[in-house]
Amino acid sequence: MLPNGEKTFVGNSYTIDSVRRQADGVYICTASNNIGTTVNEEIDLNILYPPEVKEEQSIVFTVEGQETEIVCIVHAEPKADVLWYRDTLQLDMTEWRITDVRGNRYTLRLRKVQKTDFGNYSCVADNGLGKSKRSIEVTGRPDVAIITSSKQGRSKNSYEMLWTVKSYSPIIEYKLLYRPDRTNKSNQEIQYKRPMRRWNDDWTEVLLNPASTDQLEKTRTETIRNLDPGTKYEATVQSRNRYGWSEVSQSFFFTTSTKNEAHPGNSVLSDPELRDMSITAINKACPKTIQTSLLCIMAMVTYYLA
Repeated sequence: MLPNGEKTFVGNSYTIDSVRRQADGVYICTASNNIGTTVNEEIDLNILYPPEVKEEQSIVFTVEGQETEIVCIVHAEPKADVLWYRDTLQLDMTEWRITDVRGNRYTLRLRKVQKTDFGNYSCVADNGLGKSKRSIEVTGRPDVAIITSSKQGRSKNSYEMLWTVKSYSPIIEYKLLYRPDRTNKSNQEIQYKRPMRRWNDDWTEVLLNPASTDQLEKTRTETIRNLDPGTKYEATVQSRNRYGWSEVSQSFFFTTSTKNEAHPGNSVLSDPELRDMSITAINKACPKTIQTSLLCIMAMVTYYLA
């Protein structure tokens, strides 16, 4: 495919409308006048351009004692010189901090991370035509939680929220925030009933102690109670380990049901239903004598509680 989108082009010259580095390569020109053999010529187009740098990860999560890689992808012609910085200080390479170049992939490897290694790093590429820079944060904090539960709840007054988070260190606590969806005007006057810490903008905060686990990816389920039926809510989650709090998760929206979900095969009745049916059955089936009626009532209670 030619740079302007054609498969082939017929003419004495070919003009590239907007030159980009992707147009670099070998072009074949074929000449023929139906007399004699066809003549082919190759033209090697070499495009010069300043460095283009992209980080492989903008945030690198790690833990003390672990080997960690910081990667920048660099495209440049001519080839760029790449330097690594920690904040504004250029880094010298040591046996614990080394660099590696494979094609366009430039890697700074921290062989045994210490707490002092946490911070902001940058790779700076310069080839004389220009300079480009990308920054990467190295941190021990947890990654952002991902909420994976269903957007439609199964209960009128509660909702089961499920999320996962990656953290190399054990999670100390979770912070769950929720409120009625502010874009839904009918929900703006709802007041929460559970006695928990309240935040501005009607947020309710719940602090949760996690289960102990050594797994990198940690999963948590929490039931939010005392909600209103058929109501849309907004929720976020944060996680904390010994290095600090994660970023707040993306807002997650869920809606409570207008009625509790029925459980197939479950015919257990509520207390009012038991009382009503017992009275009806006694009036129709039991004798009117006191002694016999008492025996009948005991039999009915035993039947419905069994």
